[in-house]
Amino acid sequence: MVPVVALLALRGLTTVGTARDIARMSRVQDIDRQIRTPAAAAVTELQAERRAAVRLLAAPAPAGGRAADPERQVRRTDAAVRRLRLGDRHTVAEPGGQRPAVAVRLRESVAAAAGLAAVRKDTADRRAAPDAAHETYNRVADAALAVLGSLAGGDRPDLGTEARVLPEFTRAGNSSPVRTC
Repeated sequence: MVPVVALLALRGLTTVGTARDIARMSRVQDIDRQIRTPAAAAVTELQAERRAAVRLLAAPAPAGGRAADPERQVRRTDAAVRRLRLGDRHTVAEPGGQRPAVAVRLRESVAAAAGLAAVRKDTADRRAAPDAAHETYNRVADAALAVLGSLAGGDRPDLGTEARVLPEFTRAGNSSPVRTC
């Protein structure tokens, strides 16, 4: 009788452990779908817009006056950032029961992207300095990468440092100014 009871107890423990793992994986998939994937897309579009802006500013002015601005990329960036919003005042991290740090960083990232209007206009009019525009885009991209960093630790904050390695490599690999030959 004792071995049967012990076997049933072990079976119960493994069932509970498996159910917890499934619930945790489901939560991670929801976070990926709602926050991480759109935030990573926003980072990619911000970096592409930064490259386009610096290229435009670094290129010689055309003979006709004003060159075609990177308007298409601006629309793509705005669309990517829009996927992180819920209305005018909220982000996708707020209703999902995320840690406060995630919601705060996402709100800051969306606000930073909204503040690109001035540098975009100065870039299109060729009034911005390439280094200044690059630095402004870096600050916005850093805010977006901070969202990904805040998600990296998941339920285990002790993994945060190691899990942030990928966003840090992304930041390092894409932060050098674009040089045109």
